[in-house]
Amino acid sequence: MLLNLFFLLQKPTDLPKVDDQPVDFTNPANIIIYIILPIVCILLFVLWWKKVKNRRESENK
Repeated sequence: MLLNLFFLLQKPTDLPKVDDQPVDFTNPANIIIYIILPIVCILLFVLWWKKVKNRRESENK
C-alpha cells in the first residue's frame, strides 16, 4: 500500500491530457508534420552524411 501511495505522489498533475485518437490525415497540416517533415529531415541527413564522408575520403588521399 505504501508503494502505491509513492507512485501516486509521482504522477504529474499539470500536464495536458493525452488524446487517444489516431492522427487525422485528412488535415494537410498533419500530413506535413507527420509524413513530409520526417522524410525531408532523413533526406537532408543522408545528403549531409555523404558530403562529410566524401570530404573525409578526399582528405585521406
